[in-house]
Amino acid sequence: EDVKVLTKFRSRHNLVQVLEISRRADSTLAGSRVLLLDRPGNIHSVHFFFKVLTGSYYDSFAMLPPLIPPGPIAILGLGAGTAARIIHHFWPRLEIHGWEMDASVVGVGRRYFGMLDLENGKPSDLAGMDEDEEDNDSGYCSGEELGKLVVHIGDALARDAVVQGGFAGIIVDLFWQGRVIAPLQRARTWRELGERLKPGGRIMVNCGGSCVEAEDRRDGDATMRETVAALMEAFPGGGVSTRTFFPHDNCVAMTGAFPDLAAWRRELPKCLWPSVSEWRP
Repeated sequence: EDVKVLTKFRSRHNLVQVLEISRRADSTLAGSRVLLLDRPGNIHSVHFFFKVLTGSYYDSFAMLPPLIPPGPIAILGLGAGTAARIIHHFWPRLEIHGWEMDASVVGVGRRYFGMLDLENGKPSDLAGMDEDEEDNDSGYCSGEELGKLVVHIGDALARDAVVQGGFAGIIVDLFWQGRVIAPLQRARTWRELGERLKPGGRIMVNCGGSCVEAEDRRDGDATMRETVAALMEAFPGGGVSTRTFFPHDNCVAMTGAFPDLAAWRRELPKCLWPSVSEWRP
């Protein structure tokens, strides 16, 4: 009785389900809407009604802006817009370009997950909801033009998935049939993505882990290790850092020199400070 199915259908690419979890539920997802894709029902987006942070890998993506030069950010694998929502909340002046293969998922994001507000550059409706989030870029004046989400429907790895001048940062969250897509286990793919960056830009990627259930029953942890190995081959010499979320072993990786943790922490909202020490070269 604590879970309501808002929609369930088969699109061209996915089995799409949107669930609403009651605030009364005994679950870390209480008070949220979640987007499930694939037959195993992996979570591809989550939207809490009364808080911004999710307690999962999505929150790491909001840590990227202080480490990159000025310029637009790409999200490859937009889903229903969870990463875009968190980034826009803390860094509302950033321009975000999101690629999503499935137009039906974009439609679900607009109807159930507030994606239209991001596309229209509206201020976050949860300003002030997270504790200690001052000292970041979220302060803005009424009437000030904010960054917008630009949605692209198509292949995120296609050669035309670029912007003039390059991206300051690229966030990669690409899954298919419940697993990290196969091209991300090849160093060539990462080198090609690196060519889309501005000088000093970085890539941050959800590498999956044992928490991921693939339709072909392939071990998610093995796929994660292969993805990280391909990243390290493409960016050698200590050019990859990782953060692991326990107990599910979901791994997020980031390219570029290992950051000065103290300086990075000073540039982040206080609610993200504890996450800084979890990164490892």
